[in-house]
Amino acid sequence: MLDVAQYEVGGTVNGRAFVREGKTAAPRPFVEGDLILIMDDIGRYANIGKEDAAILRDKNSAGSGKAGIGTARTRGEVIKKLFDDAFLVKQAGKSKKVPIVVPTQKSIDLFDKLSQCGSAKVLISPEMTAKWEMGLAKIERGEITVEQFMAALYKFVAQLTKDMTANPTNPYFGKPRISGISSKPRTSSGGEVISNCDERHPRHGKLCDKCKEGQLVTMKVVKKDSDALGKLYVKCDHRKCDYFGEFIKP
Repeated sequence: MLDVAQYEVGGTVNGRAFVREGKTAAPRPFVEGDLILIMDDIGRYANIGKEDAAILRDKNSAGSGKAGIGTARTRGEVIKKLFDDAFLVKQAGKSKKVPIVVPTQKSIDLFDKLSQCGSAKVLISPEMTAKWEMGLAKIERGEITVEQFMAALYKFVAQLTKDMTANPTNPYFGKPRISGISSKPRTSSGGEVISNCDERHPRHGKLCDKCKEGQLVTMKVVKKDSDALGKLYVKCDHRKCDYFGEFIKP
């Protein structure tokens, strides 16, 4: 066996080399029993900072002592709710005796939307749990009061809600409506896409850059508390595509 530690970049190595052919294999699909183990040791699967991982380990010290989210009492309830609300489903795997667990399109869409929604990204990160645990620990140490913690929490939730609902490009948290008409594009008898407003965006009618199947239609922001009020943008008319384009002044 070659000891690479004794060599430096650019150095010369004498010897024979062998190439072995092989194929990589996809990770084993999760089964239901894996989910609790993952929550108990989320630090192994998620990219979280050392400080946050230490907080999660400290919180989980009465259990496994790993960087986990939830508690032994609540993890099962959380997983059950994910199945009940159709975010996860069971499918037959290679072993017919043990079904695998897969995310539904509903959960994938939600994850994607939260990933694109600025401040909402924290909701899909284990670091959010660590931040709350840090706040609770400060209450225990007398560094802050319950009222101060709750005030900060209310402020955070209010800002989060405002960010998600005020952003007209975020279709998951409220699609914009044009003069009371649904934002779903209409079509003429000849199949031509009709915009939901009288004005036209320069990209109206063009092929969608994202899905390469849908057609772009003009939309107008009418949400009064939106910074983009009155501006035009385009959205894809394909039902499976969530593309939203740039905002311009009419």
